[in-house]
Amino acid sequence: MNLDPSAFGTIDREHQVQIGLVRALCDAVRWSAGAEQTRQILEQVVAYSDVHFMSEQLLMRLCSYPGYDDHVLDHEHMMEMLRGVESRQAAGEGSLASNEAQDMLRFLSHHIATRDRQFAEYHLEWSRRAADAGKSAPEREP
Repeated sequence: MNLDPSAFGTIDREHQVQIGLVRALCDAVRWSAGAEQTRQILEQVVAYSDVHFMSEQLLMRLCSYPGYDDHVLDHEHMMEMLRGVESRQAAGEGSLASNEAQDMLRFLSHHIATRDRQFAEYHLEWSRRAADAGKSAPEREP
């Protein structure tokens, strides 16, 4: 999805890490890696996703992205899923089920392929307009 190497190269790399972490969580659950290892991976997924979503939302605000509200609802939904599992595990109320982990992976993959793709295309056009406006702006005298 790398449409703009300056901004979206970083975002794309973050998506790759985020997907990798969720896949590691799926694998830990599928192969019964143990409660502590699964908890540690889940903790990494939660922390990484929280920071990634925050940086993406800041970028959306910077360019006044019209799809911001719907996009953020997806982020909030993913964080609710993750924090719900985290809370259940902390309370000793059960472990993450394999189908639940796979649902998270599917949701995140779909989000990246749809909402993030739409935002990437918007951001690319916004960046081009901003660059063109900068080129056509009159030079200022010191």
